[in-house]
Amino acid sequence: MENSKDSVDPTEFMRRAIDQEIVRLAKLRDAASFVETLRPEHDLATGRVPPQEVSDHLSRYEAHLSREFGRTLSELERLQRMRKGQPVPPPIKVDISS
Repeated sequence: MENSKDSVDPTEFMRRAIDQEIVRLAKLRDAASFVETLRPEHDLATGRVPPQEVSDHLSRYEAHLSREFGRTLSELERLQRMRKGQPVPPPIKVDISS
């Protein structure tokens, strides 16, 4: 069988494949090293996030306080109108229950 220009020496083929794999692994090592440098910052940030149960409670408290603030502001505006002698409509209470 004749050697053609397209035939590649198996030893040379393996050497090139190994060189390419070495380059690929070096890039992976560098990427892993970079990720490890970010890990302490990530761990610190995740420690600041409260658990789901605490977040749920905080959301409910926030909604409650927001409603209370709205009611208090409405009452303050109503009292200021009364003090200034302006006409004051009766308080409106809407209760929507499902």
